[in-house]
Amino acid sequence: MKRCGYCGRENADEAVRCQECGTEFSGEAAPPPSPPTLADEIPPGWVPTWIDLDQVEDAFVRADGFQRPNWDRIRALAAAVPPECLDAAWSEVATQWVQRLRADLGGRYHVAQSGRFLLLSELEPGTVHELIGVAARTLDLVQQVLGESERPPGWGKRVILLFTELDDYYQYVSYFCRDGTNPASGGMLIRKDYIHVAAPYEDGRYIRQTLAHELTHAAVVQLPLPRWLNEGLAVTVQKRIAKSGVPALDADLRDEHVAFWNEDRIQSFWAGTSFYEPGESNKLSYSLAEILVSLLSADPEKFVNFVRSAQATDAGQTAALDVLGVSLGDTVATFLGEGNWRPVRKAIVDCWAAAGWTSKPS
Repeated sequence: MKRCGYCGRENADEAVRCQECGTEFSGEAAPPPSPPTLADEIPPGWVPTWIDLDQVEDAFVRADGFQRPNWDRIRALAAAVPPECLDAAWSEVATQWVQRLRADLGGRYHVAQSGRFLLLSELEPGTVHELIGVAARTLDLVQQVLGESERPPGWGKRVILLFTELDDYYQYVSYFCRDGTNPASGGMLIRKDYIHVAAPYEDGRYIRQTLAHELTHAAVVQLPLPRWLNEGLAVTVQKRIAKSGVPALDADLRDEHVAFWNEDRIQSFWAGTSFYEPGESNKLSYSLAEILVSLLSADPEKFVNFVRSAQATDAGQTAALDVLGVSLGDTVATFLGEGNWRPVRKAIVDCWAAAGWTSKPS
């Protein structure tokens, strides 16, 4: 077997490129990857340079079974850190926070760290190394597609939490969810305070796709994207990372879309609220988002400019007209048929109000 030096995936000896990340093999066999640094606990005697949370009385509060950082207090402390040192300071904060979570979860949980990531899990080092490679490949791919869309300096390492038990995962993310019924979740980007990814590992079959999906959200988190465009980008990158050959649309799926969407319901899609409704609405919203990204991205340069210009307040309609020269309603009509499919600002605001939101979904 031939091991990829980038992501750690084993491939057939005759493979010319890695099946996981697409890295091309050179004529010489790639050396085995070195394992990531595993930090089961902060080494004895280690003291953070900038912010030592052990010395801050109210740095953590316990809520829903976990120690949660008091981010307001921590931000106040970070305000005293020189701007050029903020990345290091926030990485120190993240390390201390994730170590607290490791203690809460117990078992064989440990923290793996690389130059860009902190990953909490019970996984073996080889699997952790592979997943960190997938995570890095995702960020690189998003940058290739959208250019310099990464977050600015001073945000610290990206945190990924992989839960062995599904109950632990839902207990952790429930703290961040809206009241009421929420769709089942295979992973989530937590946008509140320190942005991070949480996901159940389960049997690991879908974890690579989950990481690619959620890290795509993380890479564009600063852009005021409508939910459909954010999710469409994430599904598209997810499939490219997974080398998925599943088409965005086939005859049966088109029939489902035609039967489900109407001129009123489409406004919940443009508003983003349809993604939060369990069942057909959730499923077909993700599908419709992927289809639209596929239809609108024929010209990559124009599509990048569209993404950078799109606003949630009108679902990207103005940007589509100005940058792409098309109406979103007309684009939807190409496969749903004739109808008034365009986003309507008032209807979007009404959908947010009906869902109990005062602004666009995050």
